[in-house]
Amino acid sequence: MCRIVPEAYVAQALQDGRLEEVLRDWPVRLRPSIITPPGRARPARVRALIDFVRRHFAAQPWAQGIET
Repeated sequence: MCRIVPEAYVAQALQDGRLEEVLRDWPVRLRPSIITPPGRARPARVRALIDFVRRHFAAQPWAQGIET
């Protein structure tokens, strides 16, 4: 059985050797996203949360290539 899961969920198991990455030449990059209503100004607290999440995820070892 093959499942595609976010690398963040399995990063430790990959590092420990409990899981093995296969099909390296067939990368699937899922882009994390935050969804907000369109056409509305975002409150400062929402912008602050989005900025925090971006910085937090960008600092993770599994987040290579994620735009910040």
